[in-house]
Amino acid sequence: MFKERIIELQLHSDTIKRGLESNYNYMLQAQLLNLHINCESLLFARQIFDATTIRTSLISWNSMITAYCRCGLEEEALSMFFELQIYGLQPDEFTFSIVIRVQSC
Repeated sequence: MFKERIIELQLHSDTIKRGLESNYNYMLQAQLLNLHINCESLLFARQIFDATTIRTSLISWNSMITAYCRCGLEEEALSMFFELQIYGLQPDEFTFSIVIRVQSC
């Protein structure tokens, strides 16, 4: 797990050095978000989520909510669920299935 985290941070660092982490590079932002989620680096994932345009995608919100749930952070998952609605997005059936799972934990 330690080796994966080092690689994760090196990849992210390289994208910053090359100026690729801009709001215009949506695909890279989404991939960085998934990289940090898969490595359970939710602090980095949330920083990317908050600082980029991927907030406009319900898929990104669902990914963050799912990541919090998988890591046992049910309160954060529910907080993001309510935050997504305040942001103006409508939850879909996948979002509701995640929240139901959180409630059953």
